[in-house]
Amino acid sequence: MRTILEYASPVWSPQYNIYIELLDKIQRKFLRLVAFKLGISLEDIDYNYMENLLNLNPLKDRRVILDLSTLYKIVNNVSNCSELLDIITLNVPQRLTRDPKLFSVKYHRTNYGMNSPLTRLCRLANDHCRDIDFFCTPFKIFHNSLCQMTLS
Repeated sequence: MRTILEYASPVWSPQYNIYIELLDKIQRKFLRLVAFKLGISLEDIDYNYMENLLNLNPLKDRRVILDLSTLYKIVNNVSNCSELLDIITLNVPQRLTRDPKLFSVKYHRTNYGMNSPLTRLCRLANDHCRDIDFFCTPFKIFHNSLCQMTLS
């Protein structure tokens, strides 16, 4: 189930809550099935407890981890896609600010443009750039630090 829900998610990741909820509904349906197999009544299901019991992260957090991992692979030339690397620009501020941004995010007038994959990935990386290092960390350590963070 999870491989189907996460296949190429950095490209198609939903931006609206209605679509995020539809994906979460699939995981909740799976958790209800597991609860039934464990003998837990449907009225007593606590989805957060079931996710912790089965060591499942919420799908939204998993998509964030996949998004940031994809950007890491592009920036560090692990995925070897120079065309995408040419599109990504680093932010070089004129003066020191309290809110550093690692990547320069181009302004778009539409939601479609603002949530295009590379723009969304760079914006997401800017939100988490204080917590993670994109350039001096090996991928396994980078990925493990993402998994330990709370990303929501």
